[in-house]
Amino acid sequence: TALVTAVAHDMRNPLGAMLTTLHVLERNMPGDRATTTSLQRLRRGIDRCERTLGRLTDFLRVEELHPEATRLDSWLAAMINTQSLPDGVSLAFRAGLPDVRITIDRRLLERALRQLIENAVEALRVDEPAGTVAVSTRPLGETVEIKVVDN
Repeated sequence: TALVTAVAHDMRNPLGAMLTTLHVLERNMPGDRATTTSLQRLRRGIDRCERTLGRLTDFLRVEELHPEATRLDSWLAAMINTQSLPDGVSLAFRAGLPDVRITIDRRLLERALRQLIENAVEALRVDEPAGTVAVSTRPLGETVEIKVVDN
């Protein structure tokens, strides 16, 4: 536990320096497509490293859950609308539970879903330069299913 915490702390310092440098580059570099694409790729890489470090430290930390009654489809639609995606990748949402309220820890579920979406985006980028990530909900017996699929 102490080792992971120390490594995460030590890795965040250079990531912070990279992010600061990226901000400077974004302000001062020419806005041509190749440069913009490269800077976006760099930002996604830095963000992914930061999230990975966060997940590692979160995994070791016992967290208190904060359950809230939530209209799942409305909450998912709002969350999905804030998801950043690379050029050529789209995100589709098919709501199958329009009036269903469930009790969730929004922060933890959002973290898990964003990771699934990120993994699906990365899988698309390996196979082809563009595609769609589909998120859907549906009833499943006495529970619900949230599905994330890349094409």
